[in-house]
Amino acid sequence: MEGASAVPTSQSPIDEPVPHFGDQVRAVAEALTDSSGRPLRSSDPVHRLAVDVVTALLLAGFALPPDRRALYGGGPYVTVQANDVLVTWLTHSRLALHDPEDAHGAIVDHMNDVLGDVLGVLGFAVQRVPEAEAGYLVTGLRSQPPLNADDE
Repeated sequence: MEGASAVPTSQSPIDEPVPHFGDQVRAVAEALTDSSGRPLRSSDPVHRLAVDVVTALLLAGFALPPDRRALYGGGPYVTVQANDVLVTWLTHSRLALHDPEDAHGAIVDHMNDVLGDVLGVLGFAVQRVPEAEAGYLVTGLRSQPPLNADDE
């Protein structure tokens, strides 16, 4: 087959354009809510910290969908409680429903620790929430996070 290309012509999902990083951060930041479910405003004192947390988690490779309904499959969940940012892990709802060995609780505890460790490494002050499966409160910055969404 002379002239035939050995390279497939269909586009792989890996080749699809990735949204600009700043656009990803803005989309997630615009969807942030407080503990009552109200949208977080840019004038809220904790807004900058929440955006820094979102930026850090995206940089670390975590997927954060801007639409909270997309979290039905699990992953990190970011919300604001008072003047802090709560970060917790969610599993797929089916795991919690069909889980005689409590794998759900073990996975959530482990992944919450991963989230807390990653945020600590990236310069955030974090505190484990004492309630089981509750996650970590990010209370501020110990050092400057590695990259602002607008630095790109």
